Amino acid sequence: MKLRTANVEELHIALEIFKQAAQRAELKAMNHWQYWANPPKEKLQWLREGFDAGEFNFIENEAGEIIGQIRLMDEDLLYWGEADGKARYVHSLCLRDEYKGKGLGKEIMQMVEHETRNADYEFLRLDCDAKNPKLVHYYTGLGFSPIRKVELPLSTYQLFEKKL
Repeated sequence: MKLRTANVEELHIALEIFKQAAQRAELKAMNHWQYWANPPKEKLQWLREGFDAGEFNFIENEAGEIIGQIRLMDEDLLYWGEADGKARYVHSLCLRDEYKGKGLGKEIMQMVEHETRNADYEFLRLDCDAKNPKLVHYYTGLGFSPIRKVELPLSTYQLFEKKL
């Protein structure tokens, strides 16, 4: 498995992965990422900005197939504001349905943590929907500490941090 920087011409693939995740959440009666089913203008802009900045990465398997995505940022003013310490911010870790439940999310997060530590970052930070207790528990289980909650127009988010 490897990360590959996505190019702007592939934006539709990321949108497809988000929509699939929204459909999966809806089938499980989870209020998570529902806005990706029919994304509002601000989410499409957020997505485009990430592609333009080279922050979106596709996760590829050994055969070169895109199995998911992740956005890695060096600054996250929207969710974290001005934050102390050199940090990498993780957003939008999402796998296609056929790759869910195989432990790949943990493996990807370990890979990102390793690369982040080797690049001399002090922290790895992320957020998740605070109304998704399963996901909150998942990130706590990966060694992330809850920092605070932040309310944004589409939801309330739990912010997590891991000291490297």
